[in-house]
Amino acid sequence: MSGMVLLWRLRRVSGGFVALVYSALGLTDMLLSLTAFMHGVPEANPFMAWLAAHDLFVPGKLLLTALVAALIGWFYPRKPVQATAWAALLFTAGVDVYHLWGLSVF
Repeated sequence: MSGMVLLWRLRRVSGGFVALVYSALGLTDMLLSLTAFMHGVPEANPFMAWLAAHDLFVPGKLLLTALVAALIGWFYPRKPVQATAWAALLFTAGVDVYHLWGLSVF
């Protein structure tokens, strides 16, 4: 029964809140990536690696995070977008956990 209550409560979450959480996770990803770069770890995402090679990593990450957050906030009331937004949150949180694990090796 508690799983059903959780699902019901998640439906009541606003798009702005989900966008804010996505932004926080994206900015955490950026900071952890920059920390990994200082230890000589290369960027795994080819597009972000290209941005990093052209000294555009930080502005590119900020712009992309803001764009995705804005899209989440705007389109969140649509049911298909809600599932995609939560998948993006879980994926980004997983990337952050992976960064933390990787950095703990150093």
